[in-house]
Amino acid sequence: HVPLIISGLKGQATNKKCLQPVSLIDLYPTINDLCQISNKPNMDKSGYELDGFTLRPLLMDPEKGQWNGPDVAITALPGKDHSMNRVFDDAPFPHFSVRSQDWRYTLTSNGEEELYHYSNDPAESNNLADQAEYASLKEELKKKLIRLRDGTKWTEITSLSSDFPQNLELEFDYKNSQSTKTLSLRSGQTTAELPSTKHTWNRVRLRLDQNRREIWIKNKLHSDIKVSNTPGSLIQLNLDDPKHIKNIRMRAL
Repeated sequence: HVPLIISGLKGQATNKKCLQPVSLIDLYPTINDLCQISNKPNMDKSGYELDGFTLRPLLMDPEKGQWNGPDVAITALPGKDHSMNRVFDDAPFPHFSVRSQDWRYTLTSNGEEELYHYSNDPAESNNLADQAEYASLKEELKKKLIRLRDGTKWTEITSLSSDFPQNLELEFDYKNSQSTKTLSLRSGQTTAELPSTKHTWNRVRLRLDQNRREIWIKNKLHSDIKVSNTPGSLIQLNLDDPKHIKNIRMRAL
């Protein structure tokens, strides 16, 4: 984390320190609020809601201001971001970390965890993630991290149809019971296959937009294919047995 210093606003508290962790993504909503600009700038274009929250209440009253954002700030650490156009074989999914007033919790792309009591350990030298006495705190911070990382627009579903539209993201647990490849993804003339998982469950993420097909297995990139599709075309998902997929969720992009 880094210090954030803001001064010169009319009515702002002076010589005060605010302990609430915030993110740089909160600066744009703050500017919109202070300049009385619409907080829905994308309504006439993409329709996406504005990320972040205005810092104005904290600027005016650092101790008692009504903060409408999360009580932790999230950070993404190096990995392959979804928006990148280059392909890195076997690239890891980004690592993520959240910082509360007193704690930092980190979840790496391969599921490893770190937990630091920042008030007593600002150098982050004593990882408390495996200590039983902090298990409930760690789980609480993990839930907050996942909520911020993944958003709230996921829908839990019980099964997958063979055809579905593009511009969505799918996550599910997958395994097969044979040595052959048993799940394939077809889009027009392009086909991507998931390899044998040797009877074990693995978390799979499929990101399917109009021109790309990304497949992640256990938070590592398996394939990243650029395709040319006409709007509205369907994606075909071929399974050998529906019982080999569980814990399915999806969201529109």
